[in-house]
Amino acid sequence: MTICDLTIATGGAAMVKAAYSSGNRPYGVGAGNATVVRRRDRRHRRGGQEHAHQQDQNHGSGCSCDGNLLVDATVYDRFLDQLQKEGGYLAGAEEKAKLAAVMWDARGRRTLDTVARPARAIAAKAGFQLPDASRSSS
Repeated sequence: MTICDLTIATGGAAMVKAAYSSGNRPYGVGAGNATVVRRRDRRHRRGGQEHAHQQDQNHGSGCSCDGNLLVDATVYDRFLDQLQKEGGYLAGAEEKAKLAAVMWDARGRRTLDTVARPARAIAAKAGFQLPDASRSSS
């Protein structure tokens, strides 16, 4: 890990600790929650389709699903547009605050009743509805 340009640690606590001790700036996400890097030379239409498909699979809960996206700044807007074309929904500041309030407890731990749940169900729990055009399994 000391010779890598980018380290993404998706293993257990020991793996994440090793990555953070490597001297490079890693992304440590613990077990599961795969981090996917979208570079400027990738095809954005296919990437948006792939990410949407991953989120449909068990509501994105599988360890191999795209749990986190790192998107190159030069392609961010195009990739975000593609995600929305695939049925993704971009929450506003108020909705993000509502989601945070129901998805994490006071100690910063994820609430179990929002894990592996459809986006539509989590939004409803937070007090708002997703548009009908958004892609969300029921």
